[in-house]
Amino acid sequence: MHQETSAAPDANSHKDEGFLDLGPEVERYPYQGIQQFWSIWEEMALKRRQNGARDEQDSEWVLFTGVEEGTFARDFLNSHDEIPSESWRSFDRKQHLLLAQMVVPEEHEVAGSHFTWHLMTALEPMGMRTKLLSGSKACRFGNEGARRPDEQYRPIKVPRGWTKDWPTVVLEVAVSETPRKLMGDVKYWLRQADGAVQAVLTMRANRRNSSITIEKWTRGHDKEPSREQFVSISKDNDNVVVDGVPLIIEFERLFLRTPDSPREKDIKLDSDKLVDIAKAIWKSQGFEVEADE
Repeated sequence: MHQETSAAPDANSHKDEGFLDLGPEVERYPYQGIQQFWSIWEEMALKRRQNGARDEQDSEWVLFTGVEEGTFARDFLNSHDEIPSESWRSFDRKQHLLLAQMVVPEEHEVAGSHFTWHLMTALEPMGMRTKLLSGSKACRFGNEGARRPDEQYRPIKVPRGWTKDWPTVVLEVAVSETPRKLMGDVKYWLRQADGAVQAVLTMRANRRNSSITIEKWTRGHDKEPSREQFVSISKDNDNVVVDGVPLIIEFERLFLRTPDSPREKDIKLDSDKLVDIAKAIWKSQGFEVEADE
């Protein structure tokens, strides 16, 4: 057990100018070293156990200020300790900010894993399931810093001239995050490597009720994020209402080439698939779901 107590959150206002555009909901701490990280991590883990996983006031996020690139590399990126090395999610090189996810809610992991399963299953009839790489651990370095997505997808074989350093489609999941933070993630992915990321999908689960929204973002003509699709899934008593389906992931954006056979086509996740993902998330949140489903 680490004995050092954590510093109080940074009370000074901070004007975000980079991709880590966060509001006051995320606690900020001037970074004082890895022992401070451990103290905050232990405090938040204890609070989570005491309050329960569905406490609506709790955020799993902490923002450390004044983190230099060498410190980031030593204490997080190249750390031999699994928790610091896997807890960081974003590093803003310009602002010297590091965002850490101290506690990962179960619904966060459930959302990513179920979405990936349905995406891969949809690729099976096309013979493309083994042609796509997926995962969440690999970090991606850009001019603005580094980010680890919740899920990322890239074809094993890319056309000549394309980089293998970036995914083609990214999924970001939000539970306690604000729309402002989620939009910062979208901007990061679409700004890097001259638009190497073709689409960013965001999935936001409400902590207070059974509702989920999914958005698809691409790079507009002005190089700014452009929302192409909005899907909502909600539960009202025993009725599940879905709007904006199917969710479409274009084959060409995912694999960086046009389909070359009739079975290769855009991926369309219909109501049944999206409701299955939603119900898995709701179960992990503790919301009531029909026993036979």
